[in-house]
Amino acid sequence: LLTQVKTILAISGAQKVNLIGHSHGGHSVRYVAAMLPAQVASISTVGTPAQGSPVDDLILSAGESSPAFGSVAYVVLNAANDLLKLLTGDKTTSNAKASIYSLSARGSAEFTQRFPQGMPTTACGQGAAVVNGVRYYSWGSTSVRTNILDPIDILFSITSLAFKGAANDGMVGKCSSHVGVVIRDDYKMNHFDQVNQFFGLRDIFGTDPLSVFRQQGNRLKNAGL
Repeated sequence: LLTQVKTILAISGAQKVNLIGHSHGGHSVRYVAAMLPAQVASISTVGTPAQGSPVDDLILSAGESSPAFGSVAYVVLNAANDLLKLLTGDKTTSNAKASIYSLSARGSAEFTQRFPQGMPTTACGQGAAVVNGVRYYSWGSTSVRTNILDPIDILFSITSLAFKGAANDGMVGKCSSHVGVVIRDDYKMNHFDQVNQFFGLRDIFGTDPLSVFRQQGNRLKNAGL
């Protein structure tokens, strides 16, 4: 992503970029902002486990206590990611074990220690709105089962058990999604609904995720970003 941003700036002639990262992508955009603060106007994270996810904690713990389970789990996760990359044309290398660790509470804490920009200083608070000239925003959601036709809802119904009743989107806890100015942390969406997956199936009474992105685009534009 860092290379892509540099390339986009060089080709477009723009002075800065606005970056939006969903889930693990939130860590990526925060990293770029830390490396290139003068070239980043804003960071928006969407459903990002900035403080880690209990789901990843469980997988990591199970893999450490049972290497055999870990080996199988990481092979399956790498295969799933490889399929997504094939469909999207992504040419990066899959490393499920490293990804799971970086999204665990331990891994996320280590990341935040290196790149604390925009992170709240309290468990469920908001972070600084502006750091090194970069504006920070975030939003998240707290629904798990949102559409009876969406098979992913079944998976999230299982993974949500890791949160032991705490509000979550199936993969990320409500407070863990906080970075910078929290636009909202309780949209009626699950982790995939946030980016209009699976095939746009979502709660018909919930907020349209496309409208949330449009609103953020207008917010950035009105802020002169």
